[in-house]
Amino acid sequence: MSVSESRFARPFGAYPPSHPDDSPETRAFLRGALRKHGVAGTSIGVLDGARITTLCAGAAVRVSPGSPGGRSTQMAPDTWLQQASLSKTIAAAFMITYFRGRGVDPLRTSVVDVLARLGSPFRLACAPGVPDRFLRELMLSHLVNHTGLGLHYVPGVAPSRRGGFPPVLELLQGQHEAELRYPRVLLEKRPGTKFAYSGAGFMLLQHILELEHGGRPIADILAPWLKQCGVHPHDLGFDQVDPARGATEAAPVTIAHGYREDGTAVADTRLMFPPLAAGAHGSPRALCRFLYHLARAYRMPAGTKSGPIPHETARTMLDGAVDLGAFDFMHSRMGLGVFVTLVGPNRFMLHQAANDGFRGVFFVCFDGPDAGRGFVLLSNGDNNAMFMNCELCRALLKRLRVEGMDWSALNLGGDGGFDTT
Repeated sequence: MSVSESRFARPFGAYPPSHPDDSPETRAFLRGALRKHGVAGTSIGVLDGARITTLCAGAAVRVSPGSPGGRSTQMAPDTWLQQASLSKTIAAAFMITYFRGRGVDPLRTSVVDVLARLGSPFRLACAPGVPDRFLRELMLSHLVNHTGLGLHYVPGVAPSRRGGFPPVLELLQGQHEAELRYPRVLLEKRPGTKFAYSGAGFMLLQHILELEHGGRPIADILAPWLKQCGVHPHDLGFDQVDPARGATEAAPVTIAHGYREDGTAVADTRLMFPPLAAGAHGSPRALCRFLYHLARAYRMPAGTKSGPIPHETARTMLDGAVDLGAFDFMHSRMGLGVFVTLVGPNRFMLHQAANDGFRGVFFVCFDGPDAGRGFVLLSNGDNNAMFMNCELCRALLKRLRVEGMDWSALNLGGDGGFDTT
């Protein structure tokens, strides 16, 4: 058994306890990064096969101004943060697994045919100047590889909004464009020909999956499958109104607040987002467990059916990644719901996260000598947190000693520090 295969030898559903890194050196480094960039807190899960090491620092919830004697809530390994666009990788894995399990090939199944079969009231149309014949070329896979629909960023909705978060069908139809900045979703290009980061594809996917399941909310649809991946409702969820409704008295949940660059909290402490596009809440440790299963599935023998994520799902997501403009956007190629990049003899899956008041990234090797190793990093800040996350990513990769990293390509600055310019 090779080193990389041994990392995946643990049976499904069996996990060693996570190990917090509470060393003085780690704590000091993380606290220094938070001070330097003015970020409230950060939480990291470091993955080595099924083993997860957690690193946390700073505040999940800062003490409110004018609250004498109040104390901040410290970031902990089980603190929930918004996972933003990291949600897209979970969505793509579930979609492929679901449809392939019913004999449907997402690479060759027309979206308009699926909508017609399900009797959807949503009628996808072309933008002006786009030929109608392109509609039938939109496949399910185009919804998750950013070569189909548009809406680069899905705007957040305040939890205090009267009526709560609107049904995804209403957002697709543009019923709330004036209020929430969600225009009607149209086909704006020939599918499969050009990369343009898209949230609308995942909104339409949510609509399709909810119809496939008799109108059940997507959070309820995903929960049993995620549990098979070792991700329990008290670890991670997609409900927007009550993100931690799966919590129990025995396993309570602390939800981190989002913070702007000036240190003020996001309105209502967080915003709500379309679940599959940007709506997951949870701990980095929980997402590490999911990514462990995805990387493990890739290393399975072809035809393997055991486990929550089949081998064919992982291969469909991670093999055959395309450029079509993705490299300019992310210095990586685009798979299905996830980016893919080459690091020496290793291939990594990666994605970034950016919701109001939250930034994050995951970087996990799925093929090569470092297969099964990587990290999930989430912080509650805006662009200041993005810069800090860059600095922390560099430190994590050095700590992991990933084979094939070209450190000469990174400008370290004159003092060996991290140069945000």
